[in-house]
Amino acid sequence: MFAEFVPKSAFSFFIVNKDFLTGKITMTQLQLIDPNYANSVLGMVCEERSKSLSKREWLHRLKGLGLYIADNKVFTMRRDHSVCELPPYLCE
Repeated sequence: MFAEFVPKSAFSFFIVNKDFLTGKITMTQLQLIDPNYANSVLGMVCEERSKSLSKREWLHRLKGLGLYIADNKVFTMRRDHSVCELPPYLCE
């Protein structure tokens, strides 16, 4: 089973889960401001960084998901709510 993030709007998105054996896809809505999902959001931010060639591209990709980075934290663009802290290796 794998998970893939699909943008839905500026403050929420879906996690798509696909089972390789059955091919069944299940989707659950994920609110960015829910503190229970801070690790999932951080994982998505790290994944976007690994896909990007530069920091500028990374920030642009995050804006497409409705996120921005300030003071070593991830914020939502729509509600200006802090989602999670960035690890030190991403703060450079």
